[in-house]
Amino acid sequence: MFIVLEGIDGCGKSSLAPILANRLNGVVYATPPEKYRDMRKKIDTTASIEKHYEFYRDAVIEASIEIADILHSGKTVVCDRYWLSTIVYHRAGGLNLDESVFSKLIQPELTVLLQVSPEIQVQRSTKRGVNACDGQISGKQIELTNLFWNALLVSKLPFIAINTDNFSIDQCTNIVLGALSKNNK
Repeated sequence: MFIVLEGIDGCGKSSLAPILANRLNGVVYATPPEKYRDMRKKIDTTASIEKHYEFYRDAVIEASIEIADILHSGKTVVCDRYWLSTIVYHRAGGLNLDESVFSKLIQPELTVLLQVSPEIQVQRSTKRGVNACDGQISGKQIELTNLFWNALLVSKLPFIAINTDNFSIDQCTNIVLGALSKNNK
C-alpha cells in the first residue's frame, strides 16, 4: 500500500507519517531521496525557479523508483510529500506546469491533504525555529492550499482532506485508517 501525505509546511505531515507507518507496519519515505539531500540546500538558495523545479522533478522521479522497490518487497509506504508538492510549490513560484510528466510514476492508493489555518501554521513553524515573517510562510498559506486542492482535483487521485487545527495526530491517524478501510471494501 502506498499513501502520500501532502500539504503546506507545518500542517502535520512529518508528525503523522511515522505514527501512520507504525500502525500500518510500514515505512516512512520522505522526499527528496537521500542522494539529493546534499544538493538540496544549494538548489533551494541559489537556483532559478526553473532549475529548482528540474531538481525536484528529477528527485521525485528517483523517489518513485525507490518507493516501487519498497512496495515490491511487500512493505507499505507512507510518503512525506511526493510529486504534488513539486507541482504546487513551483506553480506558486510562477511556473506553468503540466502534471502529466508525473503520470508514469507509481501513484498512491490514497493521498492525504493535511490542511492547517495560517495562524496555527505560523505557530507550529515558529516552534520549529522557522521565522514566520521570512516570506516563505506568511501570506502564502491560502494560495498554496488552494493550489493543492486544484492539483488534486485535476489529478483524479483518490484523496481525503483533514484540517489538523483541531485534531490530534492520533485522531488524524484514525481518520486515515478509516478512509483506507473504506477504500478496501
